[in-house]
Amino acid sequence: MKEEFQLRGKVVRLAREIQDTKCMELARLIEIDSDFLTKMEREERTISKRNKIKILRGLRIIGVTDSQLVALTLIVNYSESEVIENGNTEKFN
Repeated sequence: MKEEFQLRGKVVRLAREIQDTKCMELARLIEIDSDFLTKMEREERTISKRNKIKILRGLRIIGVTDSQLVALTLIVNYSESEVIENGNTEKFN
């Protein structure tokens, strides 16, 4: 079964921070309101397909590779599953 890559807000934030890029800089680069991007990074808002494309293009411009995105996604997902499995109800940030 082939799964579609799901871009997560937490991964966007981590990738952006690794490249030492401020949220406002990325938002300006991809022409998205910085408050809206912040909400997507906090996963308070979903990332539409259109915004997913914009964000992926912007991340590539600032130097984030596809491999880095996959690795960060695995790290975030694993960390969250560890929190759930250990019975800790604290949300991973």
